[in-house]
Amino acid sequence: MKNLLLLIVAIITGGYIATQTSCNRKVGGFLQPQVTIADLKAKQSVLADSLVTLHDVQIESCESVLNYSKAVITDGSGEMILLLSDKPFKRGETIDISGMMLVVYQKNNESCLVFVDSRLKPMNDLLQLAKVSVGL
Repeated sequence: MKNLLLLIVAIITGGYIATQTSCNRKVGGFLQPQVTIADLKAKQSVLADSLVTLHDVQIESCESVLNYSKAVITDGSGEMILLLSDKPFKRGETIDISGMMLVVYQKNNESCLVFVDSRLKPMNDLLQLAKVSVGL
């Protein structure tokens, strides 16, 4: 009976350790499909307002106003998108960024897409950023 109890505790402990190790998390992350900027632009209706992570994104240019940054980012897909964040970046820096895409406007074949960092509170912070940019 004592051996059976020790065996059950060992199985439960081993299972817990296996699910909490970083190796398991890397495998889980590896199995998830990676989203590119080209995917965001092509599948606007599917990915708009969804939390996604862009991997190996390169900063083309970045401008900072107070505590906010506006950066043009690109990845290996050949597309560019505007990034709004609360963190300043250096030109040429490569990052992984989580956030969501917002469609600001879309008319005929023209559209304005913005990728908003997940740390940025979109409504309050975007309104503050708009006031600063306009000069109100």
